[in-house]
Amino acid sequence: MLKSIEQLSMYSILYNKIPDNHILKLINKAVDFSFINKLLENLILSIMDDVPKIPTHYLTFFITNLLLSTQN
Repeated sequence: MLKSIEQLSMYSILYNKIPDNHILKLINKAVDFSFINKLLENLILSIMDDVPKIPTHYLTFFITNLLLSTQN
């Protein structure tokens, strides 16, 4: 499902505010997480009734939390 123009522009605005040398942007450029979709599909199905449209969101959420918790 495509996101609305407003959502896409809001994400773009927020994304552009992050410096290019930020660790999360560097990871995003260096690693292709698309393979995770298939790997996470069965795991997510065992936990939830339906697979989300973009399973990598769960992984990026986990990695973000992990990185932020190690900074404290």
